[in-house]
Amino acid sequence: CRLHMCPPGTANQFGRGVDLNNPCEPCEDDNGATFYGSTSCEVPADERAILTKIFDDLQGHGWTRNDYWGSKASVCDWYGVSCDNGAVVAINLSSNNLKGDVPSEIFHLPKLQQLLLSSNQIQISFDEIGKAANLLELRLASTGLRSLEGINSAKMLTFLSIASNNLAGQFPDGLFALENLRFLAMNNNALTGPVPEDIGELRYLRYLQLDSNLFNQNVPSFSKSLTLTHVRMAGNELTGEIPADFLRSVPARSTMQVDLSNNRLTGQVPEALGRFDKMTLALQQNQITDLPTSLCGKEDWNDGDVAIYGCDGIMCAPGTSTLDGRHTTGKPCVACPQADPDFFGQALCESVIAPASSSTSIRQWIFRISFLSYVLATAITWLA
Repeated sequence: CRLHMCPPGTANQFGRGVDLNNPCEPCEDDNGATFYGSTSCEVPADERAILTKIFDDLQGHGWTRNDYWGSKASVCDWYGVSCDNGAVVAINLSSNNLKGDVPSEIFHLPKLQQLLLSSNQIQISFDEIGKAANLLELRLASTGLRSLEGINSAKMLTFLSIASNNLAGQFPDGLFALENLRFLAMNNNALTGPVPEDIGELRYLRYLQLDSNLFNQNVPSFSKSLTLTHVRMAGNELTGEIPADFLRSVPARSTMQVDLSNNRLTGQVPEALGRFDKMTLALQQNQITDLPTSLCGKEDWNDGDVAIYGCDGIMCAPGTSTLDGRHTTGKPCVACPQADPDFFGQALCESVIAPASSSTSIRQWIFRISFLSYVLATAITWLA
């Protein structure tokens, strides 16, 4: 029988006795491997007990919603809990007035894929996160999180949101181990030092949001990334020029979103960015002194504003300004006494024009000029 399936109380990596070198081994714990064909002696998790502990430790009676929690109803019916084939796969308790320390047992839920706890007053340790072998999405924004120690064990994570917390110091090294990461949001923290070039080498990373930290030194080129299409690093203390090879390995057909506004960047906007036909580019409030005119013909940049307003659709010229730092619908770049005569993209003076769309206004002027030309030609003919 052991050649077909390991009997209860025994297990091996195959779930059956393959040969004399791979027998079914007895489990030390009597509660392990309770079924035929077990591949592990690990004791099955008691999901109800784990969820009950979460409820107790995080002051569940004071939650905004706690429907069925602690009751005899199936845990799959408890508010914020989702199941697949009876196993807990997702917990969404964001903005639900949770308070306290998240019990480490939450990572013992064997099928857990999504854990969403943002906007609560909680602290969480990642010491046991490696046990959550199926965890794909983790959202802990606005929780007061202070440390990411242990996060490197979350090998399957594809989505990590830890924005608006109390993270300080340099870029956390543990994030480099998350090789499956596609989305990383760490904005609104107090992280400092350089933005590491290596983070762009995570082969699946598409979205990197590092706004409103204290990062300094130069902008990394991310030149080896093939996938990074959304880069947001506004509101830091980055200096120097944007690298000439910035994002050079990302396919030219990609739709790009890059926000480097409100830093201390200098020099020229890289002309090589012109290989992207579709881009939203925010560079206002830096110290940029050169905008290549070749970029001013990118008609699909900045939601079509560049097609209408040319260079001003990217950045207002030196000596001019608008609160957006570039010409947008109803807000042209205008002469501004506070604007530095050397820098593009200043956002200092407000400007507002009539609410009619710019494209409509252009059509109206074309019509008016054509009409006046017609009237003038008619008058000349009549006078002749």
